[in-house]
Amino acid sequence: MQDAPSPPATAPRPSWKKRGFSLLKLTFVVGLLAFLIQKIELDNLRDVVQHIEPQFFVWIFLLWGLEASVRTYNWGLLLRCKEIKLPFPKLFYAYITGSFFGYFVPSSFGTDVSRFIALSRQTPVRMADAALSVLALNLVSLLSLACTLCISALVLTRFLDQTLLLLFLSLAAGGGLVVFALLVRFRETLRRAFPPQGKLEKPITKIWSLIDAFRVFENHPALLLKVFGISLLIQIIAAMIVYTLAAAIQSDVQLLFIFLFMPVIAISRLIPLSIANLGAEQGIFVFLFSFVGVSEAESFTISLLLSTSAMIFILFGGLVHFFIELIRSSRNRSSRTRPYVRKY
Repeated sequence: MQDAPSPPATAPRPSWKKRGFSLLKLTFVVGLLAFLIQKIELDNLRDVVQHIEPQFFVWIFLLWGLEASVRTYNWGLLLRCKEIKLPFPKLFYAYITGSFFGYFVPSSFGTDVSRFIALSRQTPVRMADAALSVLALNLVSLLSLACTLCISALVLTRFLDQTLLLLFLSLAAGGGLVVFALLVRFRETLRRAFPPQGKLEKPITKIWSLIDAFRVFENHPALLLKVFGISLLIQIIAAMIVYTLAAAIQSDVQLLFIFLFMPVIAISRLIPLSIANLGAEQGIFVFLFSFVGVSEAESFTISLLLSTSAMIFILFGGLVHFFIELIRSSRNRSSRTRPYVRKY
């Protein structure tokens, strides 16, 4: 007699702190979007939306595909440091499927986890190596953003009146780079001086994990420099996506200011006060582009189209995943049901 199957284990319920923070974030996002729409007025938004030219979206999705391909190539370069070489299609498939499943996790960290889990499940790459490569890729991308943010803020002080705010951003980005360099240089001394313990155990452990992730690739300076340069190229592609969206709504925003504003917008995405890139990003778009004469309705529409087009591209990755899984399952069923033919 067979034992009755045990019931599936239930996932632990989120704590009241996590639920409270999720509710607070949802309230913030809805409130900010409502405030912006009320400030801009629906008539102005309707007028901008009516002038959207759909043919530009062909180029927009091609640019999204180019950005995902370049990010995948950069990821593959870091994996080579661990002597892992994968065909580009397999790595790209892991990237888009990880992005799809991570899209439903309310944090950018969830997307990173989904990507290295997808890579370890779809390829022979060990989970630890996959996680390390994703962590290092994010770290190099963050360093490149800090560099461009520092330069952008200094350049913008020559065009805009908000010199105090921009200088603060420049100093913050430059200070972050200096702090990171000191942490890498004196990591062993600082690790002994500040061991992870008490209430600061989790954040200190995360900081040292980032440092250790970078340490693995120290013996490959040329490759790291190449990854850094490609990260700068990714920022250019992101600016071109925004410029194409501006052209789609017939906005005359200058390409120069898009390049200079995008590092600030990219850094703002690290703030956990958005849902599916909705919320803080719209407010920052309206705030920054108002300095260069772009109407609030236009900048708000560009930011919404940016989030929407990214979501559609990510959902396309999910459709590819389910289509491939459907083909695999149908092949497995056909192989199991194929009649056995005895050979004589």
